[in-house]
Amino acid sequence: MANYIAFLRGINVGGQKIITMERLRQIFVSLGFTNVLSYIQSGNILFNSPETNRLILTQTIEQTLSNTFGFYISTIIRTEDEIKAILNNSIFNSYSNENIKQYITFFQEKPQKDVPIPYTSPIRNLEVIKQTDTEAYIVSFLVKGKYGFPNNFIEKELNIVATTRNWRTLDKIVKR
Repeated sequence: MANYIAFLRGINVGGQKIITMERLRQIFVSLGFTNVLSYIQSGNILFNSPETNRLILTQTIEQTLSNTFGFYISTIIRTEDEIKAILNNSIFNSYSNENIKQYITFFQEKPQKDVPIPYTSPIRNLEVIKQTDTEAYIVSFLVKGKYGFPNNFIEKELNIVATTRNWRTLDKIVKR
């Protein structure tokens, strides 16, 4: 039985695709998943499943959500161990101060290209400091009183579907 985390893209953001976590948990339980938990309202669902094929899991979840809510929700699945390995990576150590935010952007599939590292956004509020086949590690800087949010930037640059989570959110998910 594998421990998974499903990251749902774009729900409960800016008044769009509003879904309660209680309803999401019910749907995941109805799919036969066990130990279903949610963390905050942005679509982080922890669950157990004997299924090891992530493509099958992803398609099942996406189709069920689409049938239930009438709109498509991209779903990106990682194992709990994969998230722990990301958190054990010290890539952000040289970027730890109060004027930055640390993000991981998860890819739904392997990008067809890589960005040069470090890669800075045009308005210099985001810097990609590492890219793998499955995620990007991004630092967000305070520019004109606002932090950059990397998801749209990365999706556009790499022409992929992705979802982004703050480092602290990931830490809290695995320490729940």
